Amino acid sequence: MNSLTRDEHLHLPSLIILFKTLQLWQKQSNRINLPCTRLEKDEFKKFLHELSHHSTYDINDSNKFLENFEEAKRTISSRLVPAKLSLIIKELFQDQSCLELSNQSNIFWFTIHAIKLFTENEGQGLLPVRSQIPDMITNTNSYINLVEIYQQQEKKDCEFVYNYLIGLFKKYNCLVNQSMNLYYLVQIYCKNASFLKILRTSAIKNQENFINEIESDLSW
Repeated sequence: MNSLTRDEHLHLPSLIILFKTLQLWQKQSNRINLPCTRLEKDEFKKFLHELSHHSTYDINDSNKFLENFEEAKRTISSRLVPAKLSLIIKELFQDQSCLELSNQSNIFWFTIHAIKLFTENEGQGLLPVRSQIPDMITNTNSYINLVEIYQQQEKKDCEFVYNYLIGLFKKYNCLVNQSMNLYYLVQIYCKNASFLKILRTSAIKNQENFINEIESDLSW
């Protein structure tokens, strides 16, 4: 961190600060987990405070209050959390329609299964990366560089899922609509993977019958 210029240090994104602090804390404490207990979090904050020092600052430095490091400290509880699959996603992956594909299966289930394969392999238990990151106290170049890192990983993950999807179509001898842009479809699914869910309802014609049968002032 001390090899950074004064300007780089002043505008280092808080997400990077937390990541570098976590690396240092894990190495020094011989851990692989995130700080969870009060004692561990206090230790972590001490490491973060140490990284806020820079050789070009002096005791009377007007920039001694570093907004980016203060932001990193404020966001410890919201950003240093274990990444895991939601119960809804786990249920999707274990749905019979996902596990028992056939050449009659809907493309939705083929795509879910492709994401499941990615999660179990390249994703190491996690969904594809999204390139959307929150605003941070930093300069434009630093923020753009950080976004580009996420975009590159998002593209890489998306390509893995796409290849899995093509492989599944071949395995089950499925004909794909030539007018459909499969890669674009995969991009949409990967970008919104953490929000995917399925709602099973009665057929529309049954709902129409139900509407005609009831006598009320409900709006539909």
